[in-house]
Amino acid sequence: MSGIEPPAAVLQSLSVRPGYFPKWNGRFYRFTHMIFGLSTAPAIWQYAMDRICDYLRSLGLNVIVYLDVFLLIADSAEACSAQLNVLQSELTSLGLSDNH
Repeated sequence: MSGIEPPAAVLQSLSVRPGYFPKWNGRFYRFTHMIFGLSTAPAIWQYAMDRICDYLRSLGLNVIVYLDVFLLIADSAEACSAQLNVLQSELTSLGLSDNH
């Protein structure tokens, strides 16, 4: 060991339910098929989640996303809990719900 300790961090993960319902003009819509076929579905989903992650970071959340899992990183349990509340609220407003 080098004697250097990493800073303390609290991690919290949140999975979203599969299926994204975009909202337009106050109504929710559901895709019935992938425009360019099924093989591109994971890349399209990840691209959408990366844009959402960028938005969440602009709100001050320290968040990482991979497919349907968001990982929050905070300095304390209290900060992590506050970030989790913001994350859940924002995901709900974007038409996503958590997998709990």
